[in-house]
Amino acid sequence: MNAIVTIIGNQKIEELSRPFFQKYAKKIGSCHVVLDDKKDIENVFNYFDRIIYLENNILIRDDCPNLFNLVPENYIGALNLGLYPEKNPGEPAFIRGV
Repeated sequence: MNAIVTIIGNQKIEELSRPFFQKYAKKIGSCHVVLDDKKDIENVFNYFDRIIYLENNILIRDDCPNLFNLVPENYIGALNLGLYPEKNPGEPAFIRGV
């Protein structure tokens, strides 16, 4: 089983985005896991085959493909913000953190 993982940051944003994550997880046959802290993500690996970590301040469109199908099982997928410097001035090429 796979999981879409988000972290509660801003409670109001989490409340607004949660239905989008739940709908997407159901669409692709995965679980939606909400954590209180980034350090808790380590525990998620013990229960799921694969995870996708997404910031909770995004909204997933209905036409979003299954991201698990886009990244081969033995690889790590990441968004390269460096490809979009006009939209992310001063941001690192890859999102750091987990």
